Amino acid sequence: MTNLKEQLHMDLTASIKAKDSLTSGTLRMVLAAITNEEVSGKEARVLNDQDMITVLNREAKKRKEAATAYDDAKRPELADKERAELEIIQAYLPAALSDEDLAKIIASAVAEVAAARREYLDESGGRYVHVIADGAVGRSGDIAKAIAMGADAVMMGSPLAKATQAPGLGWHWGSEAYHQDVPRGQRVNVGTVGTLEEVLNGPSHTSDGSMNLFGALRRAMATCGYSDVKSFQRVEIIMQHGR
Repeated sequence: MTNLKEQLHMDLTASIKAKDSLTSGTLRMVLAAITNEEVSGKEARVLNDQDMITVLNREAKKRKEAATAYDDAKRPELADKERAELEIIQAYLPAALSDEDLAKIIASAVAEVAAARREYLDESGGRYVHVIADGAVGRSGDIAKAIAMGADAVMMGSPLAKATQAPGLGWHWGSEAYHQDVPRGQRVNVGTVGTLEEVLNGPSHTSDGSMNLFGALRRAMATCGYSDVKSFQRVEIIMQHGR
């Protein structure tokens, strides 16, 4: 029975013969990511299919985030390329969960984090466990939702990269180190929207949620009737699938 890596190699060969540069380029990057994962530890290892699915999911996530960032930067041609690569990768992944199943998983995760925090508070005599939200936090609404679900802090790499003072000058690097020759990491042109002060505190010149992040959080809290973050973390969450 052919394993996933063998299938990827066979499909790469077929795409090269068919002169399908998009597919062959995407599969080369995927296979390079698998090889990097195999040699990343203290000792080299051979990944099983489930390990490779984890790598593929990571590669798919990078392209989803890159496509969103390119949309924000008004670069539709680059966003379309990322989505085309994403479609190729998704062909090797298990069927995605339905919206209803995903909503149940998210709701369960939120409840489990809250329960674990309360349990630790009791066991430790009141020591508080801080939760940091990370991943696909790109707009002000994402920050408000993360805080409402119990997060104490939010990682905001992509939003802050859009400030004119950001060292990347409109470019954002993912968690892996970018290399111009080796296919690893993700370097995305997110563009610039305003100064750091405008990104964080406004005034906003756009309605896409990329500016006045703190003002939007304060507005969300006020709309729900809360005046501080700790109170806002106790807001009742209702999840509706299909949105």
